Amino acid sequence: MTLNDDLAAAERCLDELCRTVGRLERQLDGGLDVRRVRTDADHLRESVALLRAAAAAPPPPRRPELVPVPDTPYD
Repeated sequence: MTLNDDLAAAERCLDELCRTVGRLERQLDGGLDVRRVRTDADHLRESVALLRAAAAAPPPPRRPELVPVPDTPYD
């Protein structure tokens, strides 16, 4: 799988997680524990969005190769 395929799969899983957490919220009347899970799921969604943005960004420029300079005196 490519990176984009993996990110899309993660987003689909997060969508399903959020739907399931929403059902739990309705069943448990939105208790503190369910709100914490909702917040964690939202943070995961934001993290995957950051990963997608980082993957779309161009790679950083390569540093030039260092040339060793000897410590001995020149002739």
